[in-house]
Amino acid sequence: MKDAKKTKQVLFLETEKRHADLKIKLKQYGITQSEFIRGCISGLISDDEQFLPFFFKLLEEKSYIKSAKNRKKNKEMISKGLNTLKENFDLADSEIESIFDIIEKDHPDL
Repeated sequence: MKDAKKTKQVLFLETEKRHADLKIKLKQYGITQSEFIRGCISGLISDDEQFLPFFFKLLEEKSYIKSAKNRKKNKEMISKGLNTLKENFDLADSEIESIFDIIEKDHPDL
């Protein structure tokens, strides 16, 4: 992450117990907190087929998506979304990154 042009800090609060449990579990697996969070973020952003089932389960548990019909529709939209955008616009990953850089520059509060 040191070679990144701009970085943003991601901060959230957690109980002392859960934070300690997280640190212990991550140490067992030999991964840092930053690597873990970055991996989760990457999994969501890239619509990783192995990460999304966990994410949808989380949404259902937290009742962010209340109806079964909406949950199914959202799953379908997400699974098709990234591939459709890439196919329709024939964008390379570097071009997608540039688009996000432009958006961030124009809207720094996002």
